[in-house]
Amino acid sequence: RHVGEKAAFTLADGLRSMDAILAAFEAEIAALDGVGPTIAQSVVQWAQEAENRALVEKLRAAGLQLRLPDGDISADAANLPFSGQTFLLTGSLASLTRGQAEQALQSLGGKIASSVSKSLDHLIVGEAAGSKLAKAQKVGVPIHDEAWLIEQLREHDAMPGERKRMG
Repeated sequence: RHVGEKAAFTLADGLRSMDAILAAFEAEIAALDGVGPTIAQSVVQWAQEAENRALVEKLRAAGLQLRLPDGDISADAANLPFSGQTFLLTGSLASLTRGQAEQALQSLGGKIASSVSKSLDHLIVGEAAGSKLAKAQKVGVPIHDEAWLIEQLREHDAMPGERKRMG
């Protein structure tokens, strides 16, 4: 509960294995960037339940990889075109679903933000953009339209195929 895709990636990246997640204390989880006490408490509670531990063992027995590979994958990520840059999308995009756009940006090393702040690097604006646009203008965040996004994705060979709903 409370763990979405972004928090799951943060947990995996920070703790590196399911065993480490199962053994982690709330304070250790809450110390991860972008994870707060509510998520930390939820993860620890989940890890303490016998049926969840049994599920992890079934997945392990089935051959599922429960550990990120050793080595410095952050070095590879540092070489990606959007490494270290944060993006936020607002409004509707005509050419891509939000999920496709976010996945493409992440494949190029970008991180997806959940709200506008001074540390945001790029706000991508689609049709019917709302309060995020006004807030970004107020704090001076660079604002780009869908055409800019598509140009960037094509330039880096990360443009998804046809528009389709994911998940």
